[in-house]
Amino acid sequence: MNLLRNHLMSYKKQIRELCIANDLLLPPEVYTPDLPYTDCNYFAKPESDRAKRIMNRPGWQCYNHEPIGGEYDERQLSLF
Repeated sequence: MNLLRNHLMSYKKQIRELCIANDLLLPPEVYTPDLPYTDCNYFAKPESDRAKRIMNRPGWQCYNHEPIGGEYDERQLSLF
């Protein structure tokens, strides 16, 4: 999911650069909020067979970039 997030951020940057280089107005899509960062332990279906296989691999350990239960920023996904 973070790969998708990074691609969207890159595309928005390219759109900004192209608009500035060609003296065009920025489209409204450039102002949409970025997706929130997704923890690397995220599984869409944590009880699925695939998730269980990954978690049972030797050497796999839960690693969190952010503490569990951190504050949620409600403004991150809103336009205003």
